Amino acid sequence: MWFELATNRKMIESMFLGGFPLDEIEVTKVAFEGGDLSISFNTKDVPKKYPKKWNVNKFNAIHVTLRLSDVHKVDFSGKNTGWFSEFSFEEFDGGNKSIILNAEPFSMNCEFNFLTIVSVTPYEDIRWD
Repeated sequence: MWFELATNRKMIESMFLGGFPLDEIEVTKVAFEGGDLSISFNTKDVPKKYPKKWNVNKFNAIHVTLRLSDVHKVDFSGKNTGWFSEFSFEEFDGGNKSIILNAEPFSMNCEFNFLTIVSVTPYEDIRWD
């Protein structure tokens, strides 16, 4: 699953028993920060088991921010972010990793060494009910 390559994957394992899939995501931000690349996205696929403290407020979506560190190659095409049905991670010999995002009119392939889950937060999106 997507979080298994993260340096802090136990964060997801402890919050969500067995993790949660990212079958369809809405990418909201892609930003370079020095030698790192941050990706923020939303998913409406809320797992059945989630942290009890999330019950304080109403929510129907999850916002996730990832940091890809020690980036050594990035290929972008297109100009807008949005909904992605192709979102995958790969790990190569030697520890290098790759993320692929694909959806018209935007695609991205990034090779990096470290994946960190920066945040996973619930929120209510008025578009979905």
